Amino acid sequence: LLVAESGLRVRLYATNAPLGMNAMDDVAVVSEMHRRLAERGFADRCEIFDWNPSPDVFMRDAAKCDLFVATRMHSAVLALNAGVPVAGVAYEEKMRGLLEMFELGEYVVDIESPGSIPDLVRRAYDLRGDMRKTVERVGPEIRERASRAMDLTARVVAGVGQAD
Repeated sequence: LLVAESGLRVRLYATNAPLGMNAMDDVAVVSEMHRRLAERGFADRCEIFDWNPSPDVFMRDAAKCDLFVATRMHSAVLALNAGVPVAGVAYEEKMRGLLEMFELGEYVVDIESPGSIPDLVRRAYDLRGDMRKTVERVGPEIRERASRAMDLTARVVAGVGQAD
């Protein structure tokens, strides 16, 4: 366990709560992870981020991380936008697609291969400096593409232009 070997601190982020048809409860999962880490003696190095649904608050906090390990694509997007390297555990292909877009496709494993997660996290942590440089290099172009897509969407919704 990387935490045991390195003395690193772990922040747990819960970004999804059950609502309507969505039964996913990240708060319960994060609480259980915290409990398990505490049982192993890591309570002093493990904390739960007090969730605030404001993206800028989340990004400011995530920006303090050396590495962000994510299962949720939207939290990964915010961490990448804050310049933080991301290692992903994919339960859907959108995580893989996001990290491939950021040229970090080698830092994602499938949820069906949980035995691969410790090696992924260790490798990503060891290479986080290189990963950060990649995020800093490709991030501006990806943000520009997203901005163009938002502009196009706004024009189409306003009836000003065509989606060519």
